Formats: sequence, structure tokens, C-alpha cells
Amino acid sequence: MTRAYALVAALLCMLLAPAGALAHAVLVDASPAPDARLDAAPDTVRVEFNEPVQLLDPAQDADVVDERGLLAQAGPAMVDPGDARVIEIPLRAGLGPGTYTARWRVIGADSHVVGGAYVFGVGVDDLSDPFLAGAAGAAGPSETSAWMVGARLLEVVGLAGLFGLIGARLLVWGATWRPAPAMAGETRDSMLVWGRDGFWSAFGVVALAAMIAEGYVLVVQSAATLGTGVGAALTDTAGIGQVLADTRFGELLQLRAGLLFLLFAVAAWQFLGEHGA
Repeated sequence: MTRAYALVAALLCMLLAPAGALAHAVLVDASPAPDARLDAAPDTVRVEFNEPVQLLDPAQDADVVDERGLLAQAGPAMVDPGDARVIEIPLRAGLGPGTYTARWRVIGADSHVVGGAYVFGVGVDDLSDPFLAGAAGAAGPSETSAWMVGARLLEVVGLAGLFGLIGARLLVWGATWRPAPAMAGETRDSMLVWGRDGFWSAFGVVALAAMIAEGYVLVVQSAATLGTGVGAALTDTAGIGQVLADTRFGELLQLRAGLLFLLFAVAAWQFLGEHGA
């Protein structure tokens, strides 16, 4: 049973570590280049990142607009099938002179949502400012928002609390009582019961907090990914389902939830065994 606790906790730690270690997706190349002034409009806007990216909704998450915000593209954006670091946005034929804004909102390999934009000109010498009104995801919480920071903090605190309790039970409490202390049997038994009941009470509270924290992270991450408010994401079950099913974040969250369930199952087995059920 001790090994099962330790193994599940170690797997959960491994799942938490990669997200913090990876860098965000960064634009490394684009065609046309940012601030380029072209004589004729290109057929496609191509943007390349330093890592594989994902478009949750290709029709909404990347586009090209003119100075009035009207779409200049011929169809939805797509991730290059041969290179997941590249997004291509087809443009309409015969675009007139003006400044065009390429905009995107992608999900990086670390599950963070990254937005960006740049302008290029066709048949003009001076470029206008980027047109950002109505860009995809404008209403979603950013990675540095109070919503996102608070969600991640609660997740870490909840899981750290579980690890701390399990570690104390296995490494401290178990080591203390393995060699029987030199005290009266009745006193020792009462101390063991007190410690056992205290552990299970704390474990139940922290386990519930950890599950709530994971749900909170899911809602906030869904809001960021879908580009909507946290309140709207909370009632958007279809959107949350899409984030769970179609993103790397969703895959990792499902795996983490499965490991948490396994941890709870091991704990329940231990609890029943200790209480003679």
C-alpha cells in the first residue's frame, strides 16, 4: 500500500512538472514579413512558430483583415499537415491596396494560449496600425490574469497538500511508530488512533479541495482557450468538452484526474482496512 501511494504521487508530480518547464510559442518567421510593403497581394499568409501549435477553431482563431476589419481571407486557417509549427491563411484573389492585419490565437505545446498580430501593406508606402477590434479571444483571461494565476495556485496548493499528507504519513508517522515507543500500551494506542483519525480528516478535506481546484483550472483554461469570460465558460458545457477532448491540456487534465481517482481509491482501500470494514 505504501508503494502504491508513492507511485501515484510520483506520477502526479511528473504531470505537473512539464507545463512549467516549456516556453510559450513564439513567432519565428512569417510570409509576408511583418511591415512588408508589397506591390501585389500574396496568395497566403504563412506564420511559423518555434514549436507545434494548435488551432481549436480554425475559422475563428486566425484571420487576415483589412483596415476596416473586413475579412481578406478566402477560407479558414489551417495548421500545415507537414509541419505543425506553421499556420497558413489563404487570401482572396485581387485584394486592393491597403494595410492588412494577420491575427492569430494558438495553443502552444505547453497548453498556453498565445495571441499575436502584425501588419503588411499592398500597394501602399505607409502602413496603418493593426486592426485588433474583434480579434479572436479578446475576452478570455490572459496567462497572467488573476483568474489564471489564482487557478494555478489553487491547483498546486491542493496537490501539494495531498503529497504533504501522504509524505508525512509514510515518512514521518510510519517511521515514528514502526519501532514501538517506550510508553504504556493504552497511551500508545490512543495516540495512534488520534493520528490516524487526524490524517483521514485532513486527507478528506484536502482531497475535496484538490478536486475543486482541478475543476476551477478547467473552467479558467477553457475560458482562455475559447476566448470568453470565466462566467460564460462555466455554463458552456460544449466548449469545456471541446477543450477536454481536443487539446493537449485536456488530455493531461484527464490523465491527472485519473491518477487522482486512483490515489483516492488507494486511500479508500487503506481507510477501510484500518477501520475494519
